[in-house]
Amino acid sequence: MVSNNNIFCASNPARLSDALWHMISTSGVDMRDILIFLPSRRAVRSVEKLIAEKSGGGAVLPDLVPLGEGADDDADDDIVNPDVISDTERVVVLAKLLAADANVGNLITALPIAHDLVRMQDYLENEGIDAEQIDWANLVDEKYANHFQNKAKILSVLSDFMPAYLQNRITVTQHRNNDIRGWIKKLGEYKLVVVCGSTASVPATADLMVQVAKLKYGKIILSGKISGREQDFLLNTNPYNCEYKFLQRLGLAQTDVQQIDVGESVIDFMNYAFGNDCEIADVNNDLSHCHLIEC
Repeated sequence: MVSNNNIFCASNPARLSDALWHMISTSGVDMRDILIFLPSRRAVRSVEKLIAEKSGGGAVLPDLVPLGEGADDDADDDIVNPDVISDTERVVVLAKLLAADANVGNLITALPIAHDLVRMQDYLENEGIDAEQIDWANLVDEKYANHFQNKAKILSVLSDFMPAYLQNRITVTQHRNNDIRGWIKKLGEYKLVVVCGSTASVPATADLMVQVAKLKYGKIILSGKISGREQDFLLNTNPYNCEYKFLQRLGLAQTDVQQIDVGESVIDFMNYAFGNDCEIADVNNDLSHCHLIEC
């Protein structure tokens, strides 16, 4: 059962690590019994440094797991597994295939296109979309420019070619998503489980966060301070759209998120600015630095 005792945010999202330290230091749980999920390996290194500093220079660290959502986790070619195809191999294979197309013609031109196509395929995998089931020709029909129709033809060829080439191997993205969901079975081995700084934008991460939120000892620290008008959160362009959908999935509202006080921030003003809401007179912010520009 999920309650608002499981979901938190920081009063100042720029000091998210301080909110995390407050949570683990006041939990009464030994560090070795704590599991913390963070967005990236860079975030893991930052938290390692934070805990060491707060503990006087040395400490037994909790288990810190990067979810691979950060920029420094885009390339995971260090995975050595015969069942996983590296991103580098995928780019090279696609580049060779593209170079044979008269519209591309050479490997130098093909390489950046191949890289973008790999990223696009990874995006589709992250979202749980089966690219093989997409009819690119009908999706990008004669209403679109020839440039886009040619790209659709390439995507159609790739959808047919890559599964045969993979020979039952999975991509790095699929491997990472499997690993993330694999942690769900291990949550019972800890006395405190925290997911900190994730937006729940990747379905695999959102699935993990739902399971953590259901635990009595599971805590979620959202990456932002979600506040504003509900109609704004429904827009895909809103920065809190994914967090809003995550709260909805748990049956919670934005008002159910508990705030960890780590100092003041201008985030409330920024949240109203995201909503393009001119009626901000009720917001307790100093607006002396703001100037109205008539356009």
